[in-house]
Amino acid sequence: MNKMKSHIRTRAQESSGAIERIYITMRHLFNRGFYKPMGVSGETLREALFILRPEIYGSIAEEKIELQGLLYVIDRLPYGIEECRFVNLTSDEGYKNSHFKVIIPEKRRRNCYRIDAEQMNIEITRGRSEIYDILTHLTFLYIESHKIMKQVLIDEKGTVIRDWQKLEAAVLKKGELTQNDKETALTHTANFLGRTFEEVNEIYSQFASPEDENRFLSLIYFLGKYAMEEVLDDNKRIITFSPVLRERLGHHIYGERWALKIKQTLEEKGFLERPLHIISANMHSVMNSLYAPAALASEFKQKKPLEVFEALSKHVNVKLRDKIQKFAGDNGMTYVEDTSGTNTNVQIFDTSKLPGRLETGDKSPVIIVMDYAFGEQAYESMDELLKPYETKEKRHFLNVISISIMGKAGILEGGKGDIMIPSAHVFEGTADNYPFKNKLKKSHFAEDDVKVCTGAMITVLGTSLQNRDILKFFHNSTWNVIGLEMEGAHYQKAIQAASKIRGSISGKVEVRYAYYASDNPLETGSTLASGGLGTTGVKPTYLITEKILKQILN
Repeated sequence: MNKMKSHIRTRAQESSGAIERIYITMRHLFNRGFYKPMGVSGETLREALFILRPEIYGSIAEEKIELQGLLYVIDRLPYGIEECRFVNLTSDEGYKNSHFKVIIPEKRRRNCYRIDAEQMNIEITRGRSEIYDILTHLTFLYIESHKIMKQVLIDEKGTVIRDWQKLEAAVLKKGELTQNDKETALTHTANFLGRTFEEVNEIYSQFASPEDENRFLSLIYFLGKYAMEEVLDDNKRIITFSPVLRERLGHHIYGERWALKIKQTLEEKGFLERPLHIISANMHSVMNSLYAPAALASEFKQKKPLEVFEALSKHVNVKLRDKIQKFAGDNGMTYVEDTSGTNTNVQIFDTSKLPGRLETGDKSPVIIVMDYAFGEQAYESMDELLKPYETKEKRHFLNVISISIMGKAGILEGGKGDIMIPSAHVFEGTADNYPFKNKLKKSHFAEDDVKVCTGAMITVLGTSLQNRDILKFFHNSTWNVIGLEMEGAHYQKAIQAASKIRGSISGKVEVRYAYYASDNPLETGSTLASGGLGTTGVKPTYLITEKILKQILN
């Protein structure tokens, strides 16, 4: 038993060391300005990923191709990335005013531009976490491409197996593929991927995009093609970081622009002196909770509130959502669309205009809802937002009464849809810890038929880098960790600096944190790659929103 414990501990330590190496290496490569992911310069990064074997990348260390991990990564990278030998990470450098068409990945809000047949530019406006995210995804992609190459290349002269020739013929064929063409190509592809026809056929449609229903085939083809060119012609893929990005990173340029626009909007509306409550959340639950009962009165008469909220989360009910948005706009909501590059939109609610609420004038709270930040970006955004608003005439200190953070996180003792109420955030890879007095309590959910756990949360350097050994260590250690997420410690660092050190906001500011579980990474098949929450997330999201609003409005 002790031997077993010692082995697990060692494996967790190995993994922890690997994560540390990944981050140090990525910083070094960033400072250097360019590197070849499959060359000598990318070796440390590749080796660390092999040691780590993150859950999200599945069988990265095995010979067979990892299809679920590939799908997860492709959803977060721009369309056409597999065809580009050059990936250039840039700052916001004016490409939006060019003829280049903006490409936004399916599941990550970031602007990307296909510069030519060989180059993809990816705009970084959300800080270092975004660079880490992209580099680890690209490294995984290129590792998989070399696995494909090893399966299809026969010799150093470039002779390839028949299966590869058949895939190439299908991908390069002009015009549409018939069902027969598609299934023939899939049969050959499954052969060298080491997967069954059933497996590849099942995942094939998940890779399809509006631009190309056969994306899976072309993705596998271009990944293998460029891996072969790297080996046969030494024609390596290269990742570069633009000089402007290297100069700007860490200077809060985007966060400052973003916060300034919010403060200017507060000034225009006459809200600067009003009690302010900041909520970091999605862009629907607060708005729906405040306005849906009045905007959709007949729906609420026929159904329970939760059923209406579940219906609103479905794509088909666009008209209902538009109805609420229009009603909210007429009754005290101001929408501040992001133009700063942070990809963080904002809603401002004047609660004195809420339906059925008695007018309380200057004492009535103003609620600022900001969309989710990404990793380290949370510090930049909150730090800038809490600073005083400087005008020519005056320095306005914001009257921030409370800050609430709600989001989704991985849970370590429970399952999808459960709620976590943290008592502290611990920053991964360090002993940095941020205990706080959480105004949300487990007891607040006592009558809600939902499982709630309390304890410390780990703020990880990247959710895609966690593996089972590290998670088990977190769960079983004396840190009493209940879950993991990416922003908590960064938010709390900014809140503590503003309230306890700088004095920008009141030292008595109330803090609320609550998360709902998007997955349990310790359970097989429940990693982040296992897909969305569907309607499972609706109940905990609205319960947390309800408790936050109750405290603010009462």
